[in-house]
Amino acid sequence: MNAEEAGVYRELYDTQIPKFNKSRDLEWKVNISLWSLIAAGIIAIDKFNFLEQAACYWRCGLFLFVVAVHFLWMMLIQRSENIDFEWALKYRRRCEDALNMQPIDQRTSVSARRIDFIWIVAPVLVTIILMSLFLVGATHLKNTH
Repeated sequence: MNAEEAGVYRELYDTQIPKFNKSRDLEWKVNISLWSLIAAGIIAIDKFNFLEQAACYWRCGLFLFVVAVHFLWMMLIQRSENIDFEWALKYRRRCEDALNMQPIDQRTSVSARRIDFIWIVAPVLVTIILMSLFLVGATHLKNTH
């Protein structure tokens, strides 16, 4: 392998890392937006007249829907991040091999990046807590009127 081939792998690596970073940024923007929306709902709970008439199963259904969609979103975005990171590592490793360099980083796969289930569960847990507060507020609203 030669320097030209290493340059190609370097360019591929340089295009893959921004994709990974964009996915990670998008993940947090969606999380913060969702949490802000739920928090706004908690603050303005008394404005939701339809919640007073809604049966418990509708409120619980809303809870399950929001949590399930958020969990699915986290699974998909995490998978996308893992794929982007895996390709970036492959390109960097090939670039290092082409230049006969020692690996800068010993990580060889996503599993070495320590992507644990915690990166999916932690944000969903925040959503569960916020949605629980929303449901408690809705139930309290219904019981006071």
